[in-house]
Amino acid sequence: MILPKNQSALIEEIYSISKSNSVELFLVGGFLRDSLLDIESLDYDFVVEGDAIKFAETLKAEIGGELKSFASFGTAKLVNFNFESSIYELDFAMAREESYAHPGALPTVVSGKLESDLQRRDFTINSMAIALRDIVESLNAELTLKELIRAKLLDPFGGLLDLDQKLIRILHDLSFQDDPTRIFRAYRYLVRIGGELEQHTAKLLQTALKDCALQNISVFRIYNEFKKIALEQNPSRVFAELLKHGVLAGCGWFSKKSGEKFCQAVELSNNLSEDLPLILLASIDQVKAEAALKEMRFKSKEISAFKNQITQSSDSVLISFLNECK
Repeated sequence: MILPKNQSALIEEIYSISKSNSVELFLVGGFLRDSLLDIESLDYDFVVEGDAIKFAETLKAEIGGELKSFASFGTAKLVNFNFESSIYELDFAMAREESYAHPGALPTVVSGKLESDLQRRDFTINSMAIALRDIVESLNAELTLKELIRAKLLDPFGGLLDLDQKLIRILHDLSFQDDPTRIFRAYRYLVRIGGELEQHTAKLLQTALKDCALQNISVFRIYNEFKKIALEQNPSRVFAELLKHGVLAGCGWFSKKSGEKFCQAVELSNNLSEDLPLILLASIDQVKAEAALKEMRFKSKEISAFKNQITQSSDSVLISFLNECK
């Protein structure tokens, strides 16, 4: 089968409900990218040419679950549904176009077509789609999922070729200015696929850093990108790339020396998602660190607990190193 049985049954159910409601669904982004890299993916993101929230509500009525919707973006997430499957969440978004009031702002969105939705994405390797209909109709075919995607892929911006060549390429010249979090994502994907930045993309990224683009977004949004990096298979390599190419310095918290300490500490961590606040607190200037952690929405009590954890005696190699950093 194209998909494991516990996934295909849910996908068939979603398709059946979409068909009976005359809604066409497209799978986009990470599922296609990872499947083409032979990486198993449960990243089921659907684009709807129409009202995605309404469709998600219709689906919830059939399979249950908890629905979170975001009307300003036309998106919805369905979790904890009553269906035995290894898929644990489903994301739906209306096909949309985006505009930015100023660099670093959250986007203003309006309904659009599939191609305009793909064009507003971060990189070409994430700007591919496949009709859910094409997957369901081929579930019992003598094909691999990878072969099916290659045969039926909707790829207006050359994402497949870039993926084959292991290139990270943005879709338009103001991409990093519009959404500077894409700078972090560029290196996250670069390390994940073992690739490199396309030449023009690399130049535009450095221009955005020189223009202090990262100062246009909140510390909270930057920290969210750090947390995503912490979940990668090789986070220390990603942070090393960010240090090497001036991205950490562009955050405004790191000197060259503190950036190096931060990366050394990341390598020593056995649970980076949990250790990130400790590492930040010990690696960078104390005043900047506490201010940054507050902007990351940590409470004063939590920050005090982090400090105590760093200073207390421990057999942990990481804690010992962080004490030396102070």
